[in-house]
Amino acid sequence: MNGVGNIRQAFSASICFVFMAASAMGAEIDNVAVRLRVTDSTTQVPISGALISMRKADDQLDKLGASTNGIFNFAHPATTQLVQLRVEAANYTTRAVSLSLTNSRIEQAVKLDRIIPFRGIVIAPTGQTAGGAHLVLLTQTIRMSIIGFDGRIETFNQLRTDVADADGHFSIGPDAEAKSILITHDLGVGQVSLIGWTNETKIHLRAWTSARGRMLINNAPAVNEDIVASMVKFPQGLWPVNLQGFETRTDPAGFFSFDRLPPGEVTLHWKIPIGAQSSSYSHGVAFIVDSAFPNDLKYYLQGRTVRGQAVAPDEFDWNAQFIFASISAPAQPPSEFTPLGASAFPSSFVAALSEKGKFEATAVPPGKYTLRIHAHKNDNSMQMIEGAIIVPEGTGPVDLGPITLKKNMR
Repeated sequence: MNGVGNIRQAFSASICFVFMAASAMGAEIDNVAVRLRVTDSTTQVPISGALISMRKADDQLDKLGASTNGIFNFAHPATTQLVQLRVEAANYTTRAVSLSLTNSRIEQAVKLDRIIPFRGIVIAPTGQTAGGAHLVLLTQTIRMSIIGFDGRIETFNQLRTDVADADGHFSIGPDAEAKSILITHDLGVGQVSLIGWTNETKIHLRAWTSARGRMLINNAPAVNEDIVASMVKFPQGLWPVNLQGFETRTDPAGFFSFDRLPPGEVTLHWKIPIGAQSSSYSHGVAFIVDSAFPNDLKYYLQGRTVRGQAVAPDEFDWNAQFIFASISAPAQPPSEFTPLGASAFPSSFVAALSEKGKFEATAVPPGKYTLRIHAHKNDNSMQMIEGAIIVPEGTGPVDLGPITLKKNMR
């Protein structure tokens, strides 16, 4: 019986194998449906009229057709050999595309780089065209600043810029790395994303706005303290833009005011001296600044005075040209418990240094932090040491004692 059973099992397995092989043969792919999505690499706008050609074995091109609203469909016999396509469009660079046609359906995104500038019209908040407006194409890797006293844009010649004509028209770029356009004018300022951009777009600037507020440190007025607006995130901005020269000082009651700020999420910092000719920014807090609101900025700082003794490695140079310290917390993700106006960036507090490693910082909330000390030398080299600290719950000054710092290995 066992021999008969084995024969039956082998026969059944053979029948199953033949059935599976036949099914696989029936499932062989004859034609592959190919769908191309052709878009502008910067604006992501679909490109109509892009010509698609196939390169044949003799290196000649066989024109297949043109895209409609960025879409082009065609069928091709399945093959294990790469299929070479050429995609070209007016005002764009030509791109070669290689496809492996081994599936029944292929979808391929094709992004073309534009070779024509971004053109548009700048409109002032008052409604007239903003002739003479300054424009810059922003990328994610190159930083720039808006200068406070004249509103100009400082790019250090690293970004593409333009000045609008008397009728507000401009032509700038192109730049494959560009993400947005920043514009400043005597009457207003703005930033617009290049996603979805079409030429002759009108950019409506928002008016510069004044703001007033009060600075308190543990409920006491901050007297004669310097405050800077260090950055702004515009409503359509992907990341903050640096500000320079937007500064003010508190009066004996802690009140302060800015004559002109860019509308958006503006971050204020306390400017603290760290030497005879140096200063650093501390206690960053973001506020929404807009001409539609009273702009009463409550810059209220709460926390403990933290003292301690930094113990550095032997090779650390306490005699470097510039030495400064900071107490930093990790970034907190936004949540329903985050108070309005709280900064989404990591909190950082300046710590004053004295007597070779003694440090003191003001208004540091309880929590876990990293103490970092930077030493900048005359030869432009830099050392950084760091160590973990914990500021305990409670009020009033706290002495953390010796804190051992190690060389930063990043």
